[in-house]
Amino acid sequence: MKIPLNEFDACIDEPILKRGLSYFRSGRVGEPVEVGQGEYEAVVFGTDEYAVRLKLENGVVVEHECSCPYDTGPVCKHVAALIFSLRQEELGLKKKAPRKQPAKRRTVAEKVDALLETVSHDELKAFVREQARLQAPFRNLLLASLSMDGSDSAAACNRQLKAILRSCSDRGGFISWSASNRVAEAVEPVLSAAHRQMERGDF
Repeated sequence: MKIPLNEFDACIDEPILKRGLSYFRSGRVGEPVEVGQGEYEAVVFGTDEYAVRLKLENGVVVEHECSCPYDTGPVCKHVAALIFSLRQEELGLKKKAPRKQPAKRRTVAEKVDALLETVSHDELKAFVREQARLQAPFRNLLLASLSMDGSDSAAACNRQLKAILRSCSDRGGFISWSASNRVAEAVEPVLSAAHRQMERGDF
């Protein structure tokens, strides 16, 4: 869902908008950090600490995600709260001092990079092997990303896609709004691998 910043209030459900504004005004939004060109991260304090990320292009939110479990609509109150934070000057909004202000939070990418510098090759392999055994979505992403090139047949690709859909479906076969993101993330490497094979003439 794309959200123009200058009319975001028309794109977000009113109850979510009101709760997001309440979160912002009560100081629940940590200081946003620009982690990349047009990419912002912030911690929003609710019943837990939730990591929120937005990507802006030409004044439009083109990507947004939150670590909260909300899955009944495209935008949660934590995302709305961060948008209010980014637009506070234009809207003339004021807020209380944040409830908590972490000294200097490292981004997820920085934490991952630091971890990869310290973990051994054998430890990393053991971790990947164990997570692939325990978590079907991770296993599907691993196989799709690293084993779809070369000799894999169209039938193998087809099985992989079906496995992805099954792992993201509930008992009735329905894929929820939040699970649809996992489908997209898992399918993208399969499509990229297929595209590379087509470029090589391996139809």
